[in-house]
Amino acid sequence: MPGVTAGLRAEQAKTRERMRALGLDYEQIAQEFARQYRLRPRAAWRIAYGWSLSQAASQINATAVTLGLDRDGRAAMTGAHLSEYEQWPGPGQEPAGRKPTPHVLSLLAVTYNSPGVHDLLDMTDYR
Repeated sequence: MPGVTAGLRAEQAKTRERMRALGLDYEQIAQEFARQYRLRPRAAWRIAYGWSLSQAASQINATAVTLGLDRDGRAAMTGAHLSEYEQWPGPGQEPAGRKPTPHVLSLLAVTYNSPGVHDLLDMTDYR
């Protein structure tokens, strides 16, 4: 998330730790982060794990290799690309970011152990 302060990251880490200590899973944490911090679902899932954009991109690339989707291990996902997928379609009238394809959404869902791709979407995506 561009412009995120160290204080906000620390607050999110404490919230995540408290929720995990209560036995809540990452889906519940992602839902709470989306609500509490007004995050898009794709960003909420990543932050629920406590991953930076580059850490999540590495996890996504590893998942692609494990699934046999990136046999050459070329690491197609980058932190910058992931940021664009998280931002899409943006807050304004004109689309901003990068529209995630069904393939990308499926890869994110597997990486984040999300119940399905629809958990990575919100009303803004459907519009």
